[in-house]
Parts: sequence; structure tokens; C-alpha cells
Amino acid sequence: MNEIWFCYTMLFILMCLFSASMSLSAYFVSHRTTYLGIMAFFIAFCLETSLIFLDEYSYLKPDTLAEIVTFPFLHPWIKLAFSTLFIMSVWWVVLEYVERRTWLRIAVPCGACVLVQAAVVVAVQDSRLSQWIFYGVRDLCVASALGYGFWTEPTRRCGSTCCACASPSSRSPC
Repeated sequence: MNEIWFCYTMLFILMCLFSASMSLSAYFVSHRTTYLGIMAFFIAFCLETSLIFLDEYSYLKPDTLAEIVTFPFLHPWIKLAFSTLFIMSVWWVVLEYVERRTWLRIAVPCGACVLVQAAVVVAVQDSRLSQWIFYGVRDLCVASALGYGFWTEPTRRCGSTCCACASPSSRSPC
């Protein structure tokens, strides 16, 4: 493995751990549950990155490098668990931000995404295709969460319908 990528990955994992610990500290100080969602996001991202890092390190040793045609999709059920935590934390933070967080609003999109990802793990035999679909579905779910937050954010600012911030075309504060 290239030394630059090794250092980059290690720094990235340390940054995730540092951010998670800062989020937990912010939660202890302010008791805002948004920080728990942010902490879960960084923990899930750190665990998934470390699992990918382990796979790359163990599979890209010089004696096994010549035998690899495509990189296999290893530990799919563990990656599904980390992906579920990752998606739930993103939806949690977005819904907390727009002040509409309920467990049902988190469970429905996350459940649909997890069902598709589990079907990919079970049904798709090609390793490269399964990785593309698995992470594509996850990215689509994260993008939909961010889109939902962006779409509903202007109506959150003011309860009045006569205010200029109630229209989606206006981004000025009330």
C-alpha cells in the first residue's frame, strides 16, 4: 500500500474519532440530541473506513496482489450494519435540523434503503456490481435526506404563511 494513502487514511480515521469525541462533549455541555446524531455519523464513518482499510491492507500484500482480478465485497453484513447506522445518523441530524424528527420519519427511509442493500447482498453475485449498487443506494438515501432538509428548511424559519420566507424561492431570513 502506498505510504501517502496509508497516512491519509490514518489521519482520516483520527479526524473521525476526534469529531465524534467533540460531538459527545458538545452533547454533554448542551444536551442537544443533534450532537448524538453527529457523533453516530462520525463513529459509523470511522468504523466503515477502518474496515475498508483492513480489507485493502490484507488483500493488497505483494504475494496476493497478482491473484486479484476484482476486489471482493468482503464483510457485507458488517458493512450493512455500519451503513444502517450511517444512514440513520444522517436522517437524524437532518430531521433534527428542520425540527421534524420522529422515529417513524427516520425508520421509513432507512428501512427502505436497508432492505434494498440487504437484497443486493443476498441476490447480486458479481462483487463489483454489488458494491456499486450497495454504495449507490446508500448515497442516494443520504442525498435524499439532504434534499429533504434543504427543501423543508425555508418553511421552518417562520410559522407565518404571509412571510417572505414561506416561499421556496426566497432565502432571506424573516
